[in-house]
Amino acid sequence: MVGGLIDEPAHLATALLVQANLENPDPVWAASLVAGSVAPDVDHVPLIPVRHTIKADDPRPALHTLFAPAAVAAAGCFARERTRQALLGLAAGICAHFLRDLATGTGLAVIQPLARRRIRLPRRSYQAAMMLLAWRAWKLRR
Repeated sequence: MVGGLIDEPAHLATALLVQANLENPDPVWAASLVAGSVAPDVDHVPLIPVRHTIKADDPRPALHTLFAPAAVAAAGCFARERTRQALLGLAAGICAHFLRDLATGTGLAVIQPLARRRIRLPRRSYQAAMMLLAWRAWKLRR
């Protein structure tokens, strides 16, 4: 439970740092980016009664695959402008979520269910990326 309370704000912070590095993003796209940064973890909710706790070595649930943002982005390509912006922002937010997941916990099986091999980056690589994004955002705002 404590991990979840820390994890979701960290996913939001990741998305906000990505967003802070963009010049004048569409407001619908920007809001969807933030929503997408926490959306993949909604698939943890049905597992709570089954597992009671999520352990550090548990694999990520089904939505934690690159097929999820690819499907959302593909749908955005066929949508009207405002819906397109929302879907493309959502897909970008899911990718920002995965950036953090690659360096925390058990990593990410990026093309599950086709392959369950997990990719994991050192936590320091995520921390370095966030520091660079924070530095760049600070420079842009000065």
